[in-house]
Amino acid sequence: MDLFAYPIMWLHVVAAIFWVGGQLFLVLVVLPVLRQEMAEADRVRVVSRVGRRFALLSSVALAVILVTGPLNAIEHGLSWSILRDTQWGHILVAKVLLVIVMLGLTGVHGAYYGRRLEQLGTTGNTTPADRARRRDLQRQSARLSALNLVLNLTIVSLAVWLSTLP
Repeated sequence: MDLFAYPIMWLHVVAAIFWVGGQLFLVLVVLPVLRQEMAEADRVRVVSRVGRRFALLSSVALAVILVTGPLNAIEHGLSWSILRDTQWGHILVAKVLLVIVMLGLTGVHGAYYGRRLEQLGTTGNTTPADRARRRDLQRQSARLSALNLVLNLTIVSLAVWLSTLP
């Protein structure tokens, strides 16, 4: 591995730490505390603001991951024959496919659920139908977020597995 490869790998790992670690922090620390400490309307506003901030910063992390990932693969000697004929190549293909799925889910979550929940939380609609719609969207959003987190943890597991192979 040449000197250029170390900073690229370091950036890749730090960006992945931010992306996955941020998701874990939100799910395991921030959301449970907010559920215990805040009224629903206030919680929706805070979660919307936190979500927007995390989306902004995590977009940078994802961009870094999407640039440094291929550079790391090239450094490893990426070729069609490696992808086709080696365990390392097969694992990399699986990882890339999961990254594509994760990017799609992330886009749907932000564009659809995040925006709709933010609109419902900031318009002050407090009718029973509005509250029911918001709770339904929150449940769907939570399920999608959980699936995305599982995908990301699987991607990290595949990355660790790749690092153990020649």
